[in-house]
Amino acid sequence: MKTLTGIIGYGTVGQATALLFENVAIYDPPKGHTDLSALARCPVSFVCVPTPTSTNGRCDLSFVYDAVSQVAPILSDKHVLVIRSTVPPGTVRQLQEGFPNTHLASNPEFLRAHRLEEDSLRPSRVVIGADTVYSRQRLLKLYHSRLGRGVPYVITDSVTAEFIKYVANSFLATKVTYA
Repeated sequence: MKTLTGIIGYGTVGQATALLFENVAIYDPPKGHTDLSALARCPVSFVCVPTPTSTNGRCDLSFVYDAVSQVAPILSDKHVLVIRSTVPPGTVRQLQEGFPNTHLASNPEFLRAHRLEEDSLRPSRVVIGADTVYSRQRLLKLYHSRLGRGVPYVITDSVTAEFIKYVANSFLATKVTYA
């Protein structure tokens, strides 16, 4: 049996992430996926919840914090909880302070709207932002098992990974503005 991988939030990013892994446990109560205990059997889970812009123009992280708060207490000390959602730099480190017994990492997605399957199964790069060797190795092993070693892997800390995502989004917004 293939390794079970957790997906928390089954919107666009969650569904695209699930495409990459053969055996997934999905947790998204508003969509009817309510088996939280299945995540406890996963060595790695991906948080793929929305981070909408709030009325003050900031990123609303309430869905991320809620997801981590619900899931972290049931996870083993070997589980890696990976933030795929687009979050401001420093978010994973803040979460780590609040959940010191949880292995957290950043693994931002780089999906194009009309090429979700292609971008999931054949990514242009995989950014792994982990502040511990354990989390870094666990994620790299998981990705190598699915994508092999031919994909460019960017291995860095969580803050830099979050910056990479924001810079990529800014660059794309600039391209659209001048197109």
